[in-house]
Amino acid sequence: MPSMEKAEITPALVSSLVAAQFPQWAGLPITRLEVDGNDNTTFRLGEEMSVRLPSAERYVAQVDKEQRWLPILAGHLPLPIPQPLARGAPGSGYPWPWSVYRWLGGSSASVQTIGDEVELATTLADFLAALYRIDPAGGPPAGHDNFFRGAPLATYDAEARNAIAQGERPNAAVAVVDEAMVARAHDRVIESNDPTAHAVVVALREHGQRAKYRHELEGYTARLDTVQALVLLRKLPLLDGWNGERRQVAAQYGEQLADVGDLRLPPVPEGSEPVWHLYPVWTERPEALATFLAGRGIATGRHYPEPPHLAAAYARFGWRRGEFPVAEELAAHLLSLPIFPGMTDGQVDAVTRAVREFFRG
Repeated sequence: MPSMEKAEITPALVSSLVAAQFPQWAGLPITRLEVDGNDNTTFRLGEEMSVRLPSAERYVAQVDKEQRWLPILAGHLPLPIPQPLARGAPGSGYPWPWSVYRWLGGSSASVQTIGDEVELATTLADFLAALYRIDPAGGPPAGHDNFFRGAPLATYDAEARNAIAQGERPNAAVAVVDEAMVARAHDRVIESNDPTAHAVVVALREHGQRAKYRHELEGYTARLDTVQALVLLRKLPLLDGWNGERRQVAAQYGEQLADVGDLRLPPVPEGSEPVWHLYPVWTERPEALATFLAGRGIATGRHYPEPPHLAAAYARFGWRRGEFPVAEELAAHLLSLPIFPGMTDGQVDAVTRAVREFFRG
């Protein structure tokens, strides 16, 4: 079985391969990329091309896969992707096929190089949406070259059990693996021509709601996809600053709405420092106040008008109205005012003016 260490794939070797097989490119400068991953060793060829050589035999299948599929994918995607220009053969002591591609300029994305995260998220979303729309029929199967991505979890069964046998508490770990091996993926599309079944599935993915705030089923929050995760990772370093902005808005509400009407503002226990995901206020007429503010273009929320013990999702417990009086009293009277990072002083003033106007009227 032929083999070659990554360190043995040098500019001199690449120069020899190019000169022998593609003399039209002989003499072009060859520069090894500083970051080129593990599967391949990559070099810049002149100003407009790159050369990628598999770094081990298990990655060789990627060459033909990319030569066939990248041109097909390129016609369906909104961003440029590597374009194969030529397929090289073994030679000059290198034992496997290799590829020449059109060079794509740019730099690795990082917090320092990303200027507009919204534009980044939109661009990524468009790209992924286009990628998902491509018919994968006849596509390359899962295999060693891609670490069996997309294959059943059972592909790793023997490897997992061998690793567990060498660790601590193997019995407990084996029990987890046994359960995982019979699990099924949750990201499959569900199709049904039964309206009742469709309504149940839609409700389950959205907290069990059939209508807003009405939880008839015990559901889930199953809405995070890859693009959202990427955006959240980009936002994470900004979180402390945003929480500070929320606290500032809450402090302004506390000053401007003190002693207004029958409002009770949210208390802050001594020693605590809330981040104010919500700013709920108590009033005898939350729906009337919400309607009044909506008429002035100010959105509000009810979090939540139906206490959990009275939701249909938990009817099996037999709880009755009056058994949790504090929860019921809060559910009947709380209204959440707008609060978010970046909320301006003018926006806060507009909310508080409208609230005071409601109670004067």
